[in-house]
Amino acid sequence: MAWAAARGIEFIDDYRDPGVSAWTGKNLTKGALGRFIADIGSPDPYLPQPGDYLGIESIDRVRRSEHVFDVTEICNNIWKKGITTVLLGMGGIEINHKILRKNPGLEHLIVAKSRRGGSESAWKSQRVSEAKAKRRKRGRETGTPISGESCPAWLVLVGADKQTGNPGHYELHPEISKIVGQIFEWAEKGQGGAVIASRLNKAGVKPFRKIGPRMRKRIEAGNEPKWHPNVIRQLLSNRAVIGYVQPCKRVDGQRVPDGPEERIYPRVIDEALFERVQIVLSGRKGRKGAGRKDGFINLFSGLCRCEVCKKGVVIRRQKGKTYLVCEMARHGSCANRRYFPYARLEDLVLNFAGVGIGKMLTRLTPQPEQPDSPIPELENRLADLRMNRRRLMERFGEGDEDAATLIDKLADQIREVEKALTEARQDDLIARHSDHETFLNRWRIAKLKLATGDRDARIEMATLLKQRVRSVVLTPEKHLIVTFTNNRRNSPTIKVEIRTDGPKFTIN
Repeated sequence: MAWAAARGIEFIDDYRDPGVSAWTGKNLTKGALGRFIADIGSPDPYLPQPGDYLGIESIDRVRRSEHVFDVTEICNNIWKKGITTVLLGMGGIEINHKILRKNPGLEHLIVAKSRRGGSESAWKSQRVSEAKAKRRKRGRETGTPISGESCPAWLVLVGADKQTGNPGHYELHPEISKIVGQIFEWAEKGQGGAVIASRLNKAGVKPFRKIGPRMRKRIEAGNEPKWHPNVIRQLLSNRAVIGYVQPCKRVDGQRVPDGPEERIYPRVIDEALFERVQIVLSGRKGRKGAGRKDGFINLFSGLCRCEVCKKGVVIRRQKGKTYLVCEMARHGSCANRRYFPYARLEDLVLNFAGVGIGKMLTRLTPQPEQPDSPIPELENRLADLRMNRRRLMERFGEGDEDAATLIDKLADQIREVEKALTEARQDDLIARHSDHETFLNRWRIAKLKLATGDRDARIEMATLLKQRVRSVVLTPEKHLIVTFTNNRRNSPTIKVEIRTDGPKFTIN
């Protein structure tokens, strides 16, 4: 650097913030400026020490804010630690506390530069926000793309032209869309994120992600990206696969929804398949996967518990056989030390849960007249509330402080309606996709495959069982109490006590 060379000062280029925003404050929270301030006075002599210099292009590179005192506060903190700032873009003007006392006119320079930079950034931010709002409005009205090429990987932007102003349209990627469909088909059969990720990695399927400079270097070094279970789980709950887009904006650095969801993307899978997968995922929440390191699939994983300590019941192998045993009893923390043969439980449940128990539950469950679905009314109510909230936020931005209280009240109402809408959709999905005949058809197919030792069939059977079995309780009398249900609210239950003298049925 010319200024350092002219002064005979060693120039160290370890703290540089190219393209890091001073408007959002990232140069302080994540950039080199914040790191420089934290390193001042470090015991390491190679780090910044009092008496050193900090070269900056202009004073507004420290902080671009509409409030001048934000800039002066940061600069004052640097000067207090004995650092002299050098304005390289203004001929190398040096500023510290001692220089300011001798030349007060520099204070006016700092204020003027800071105010100009803050106003410029505020103006640019407003223009960008207005442009995004315009694209979102156009997208809601015409269905045209609102995010350009920033779209899911299974979509391709076609026909966009900046010169003519044509926004183009989205089409499905022929290869990636098939991978997404396959992932959802596996998930419907009960395969979790870890299993799906493993299958894709073994098949050599590359993750669909954009390749940036860092990832390119990683690939060149032989460390190619792999599928991760969390990526699969996020994909399975992403409503973009059925075309929905949730526009967002930044408020105080946080992404918040900007209006209701809009269906703009083309669907990559059928909506019914997406909803069936959501039912499977809701049944897996809070439960561990059914797989073990030795490859054994416990069909009742997450359903078994001990009657004494209320803790989980686990699989244990002894003398070549598989037993259910209280997890705490293995560690001496529970008095229920009974072992129950796992094969006996599986045989009884597979014989009863499909047809026998299913028919009993169907007869016991009353079939009321189907009322009109509350979903359309709730969706309209939710759209109205979100529209009112958006209008109140505009009033609040214009200085109406009373709007803040109303916004909080609307937020509570929106949460209540969203919860009611989620429950209504869940009831509707169970009614449409989990009826008795559909369940039996899948049950018969999976049961036939079990005889062949098919691992995928056991995973799907474990998923189906969670729609019929509510709990399995191990008692000190060496009995098991299996509670069957049809997975609907306020539905009757059938308890089967597996005893040494045969099963005993109880209807509640």
